[in-house]
Amino acid sequence: MLHELLFSLYGFPGGLLDKGNDMVEVASFLHPGERALIKKILSIASEYKQLKEYVDLYKNDKRVLKPLNIQDDDSKVLRPGLYLQAFFIGIDEALAPYRSEIVDLESRLLADPQCSLQFVLTRVSPYSVVFSTLNALIREVAAQKLHGCQLLQLLYQNLLAAVEEVQVTLEKLLHQCHSVFFKQLSSWVLHGVLKDSFHEFFIQPVEKTNTQSSYCSYLEYKICPELLPSYIPYSLGNKVLFIGQSIVMLSNDPRDQNTDTTCSASILGRNNVNNALWNECGHRYNERLGKLNQSFLLDIGLFDETIEIIRSFITEKLWELAVEQAQLPMQLRLIKDMFLLGRGELFLEFIKEAGGILDRTPSSTFKRDINQAFHSAAHKILLSSEEAKIEKFYFSAIDKNPSGSADVDNGWTALVLKYHVSWPLHLVFTPDVLDSYNQLFGFLLRVKKTQRQLHHLWTFQMIKKSQRWQDSRIWKVRTWLMFIVDHLQYYLQVDVLESQWNILENALEATRDFEALRHAHMNFLASTLSQTFLLLGSSQNEPTTTSYQKPDSLKNNPVHNSLSILLKLCERFCSCVASWGEMDMTIDQEDELTLLCRELDHLVSFLLQLLSSLRDQPCGTHLAQLLLRLDFNRWFSRQCAGSSLTGSLTGSIT
Repeated sequence: MLHELLFSLYGFPGGLLDKGNDMVEVASFLHPGERALIKKILSIASEYKQLKEYVDLYKNDKRVLKPLNIQDDDSKVLRPGLYLQAFFIGIDEALAPYRSEIVDLESRLLADPQCSLQFVLTRVSPYSVVFSTLNALIREVAAQKLHGCQLLQLLYQNLLAAVEEVQVTLEKLLHQCHSVFFKQLSSWVLHGVLKDSFHEFFIQPVEKTNTQSSYCSYLEYKICPELLPSYIPYSLGNKVLFIGQSIVMLSNDPRDQNTDTTCSASILGRNNVNNALWNECGHRYNERLGKLNQSFLLDIGLFDETIEIIRSFITEKLWELAVEQAQLPMQLRLIKDMFLLGRGELFLEFIKEAGGILDRTPSSTFKRDINQAFHSAAHKILLSSEEAKIEKFYFSAIDKNPSGSADVDNGWTALVLKYHVSWPLHLVFTPDVLDSYNQLFGFLLRVKKTQRQLHHLWTFQMIKKSQRWQDSRIWKVRTWLMFIVDHLQYYLQVDVLESQWNILENALEATRDFEALRHAHMNFLASTLSQTFLLLGSSQNEPTTTSYQKPDSLKNNPVHNSLSILLKLCERFCSCVASWGEMDMTIDQEDELTLLCRELDHLVSFLLQLLSSLRDQPCGTHLAQLLLRLDFNRWFSRQCAGSSLTGSLTGSIT
């Protein structure tokens, strides 16, 4: 009977153990005094037998490639993968001491046939807790359909609360799974290759779109939070993602037509990085990762340090590519000159050349006509060397939304400035970044156009010295509007753009880290969008990826809404005055002027109150600056508090 018990303990049940629904049933012919001891021994045997069945099924390399069904029970079907195979290899190793114990126990029984059941139970009972814990883990894996790095999280959670007998076993399992993890990690951070047929690693490829540029191949990967173990911080996961993305991008240099994208990526060729240097560094980094895998528990501090060393190496090489080869500082100045209207004289001439085209609804020849006008303006204003620098910029029309319509009233609202991004500056000037720059461009161009209209109206008044143009009421309204728009323009160009540009330049000069450079540019764009009222929220907040997205919150920004209405009112005023001719004003024209003045009165009052109420907020520093520009001597405030702007006019306007 003792030998039959040994067979049961080794996973080969005999007549003592009746199999049925994983329940232990001791044969009824045994003496009642032996049944309790035998039942305890067979409970351990049953636990081991279940583990052995799983190990035999999932440890094999060939069988792990597809899910297997045990006893046709769906609750026991496990998702296949390398981590699952490593998990059961670890269990198999954890069972080795138990098997040795059974072999030793058999030798003792052969040497001493008088050994009791209590002796057998004493030798195998220490394994009871381990077996029940391992079976519970397997059931949890099957029930929750866990796979890949989720197994790391499961083992880590149980290890934190494990008793001493179980802790050593769980450490072995975690070490086996970490072996797979570090192989995938090394392949990713050293070669930019993601070897993950079962989608188990916490970095996964993103589904490609038809419109995606080859320049954006580095964006084809993302972090899957559900696969990221909790003991690896998300910020550390982002570093790992960035390193692999960067190597993928560097290995796909479009300037190297002979690049073999099927080979392991490395920083080679025209990127001006010595291959031997990378091989030496890669070997050193691989050794550091290997040392991390040697310990049963992952040293997060050392892991973070190793990843940071690799990241620093990559970012410095990217900085050299972007700044020294691709001339990022010069490209940023061109972006400022074009998208942010740094070359104001160029766009004044452009507005003059293209005004007639932009005032109309876009036609089929809109793109051609507008680009001809732009090149004509550039030829008049810029030097030949400067013209060559802006060849990367061209105008296009806004794309229609999926419903087939677009918010296009005329060419001004349809106008889009495009920029051909050279490699590897697409890491900085992503499509969303360029969308945000276009929002800035559209708003700044509209202010510039309105300012030109008001100044042109003043010039026209000075030339036409007729009685009609000497009406003081028109002069006053034009002066008020021109004062507001001029100071709004000064606020935008000096207080916001130049100030933020100086901060960006200082940040670029102070670092050789590409990520720090890109973060500085992100801060610049987020702050500029916020302080020009194109982004709802605080510029003081930490920028997120939404800083690069096209601002869809403009309708919710009250300051932007007020300024937009003000610019529309200026355009209406210029259009009305130009259409009235040189004769004395009619009653209808005086009524129309009265209506414009009342709207201006209400709008200025609302804008000043809005700025005053928001300037004391944590994000209101720039609002206080705008309020100072518009109402530095509090003349508008006194007029709004007193008889109003309309009441200050003479004549029939009341």
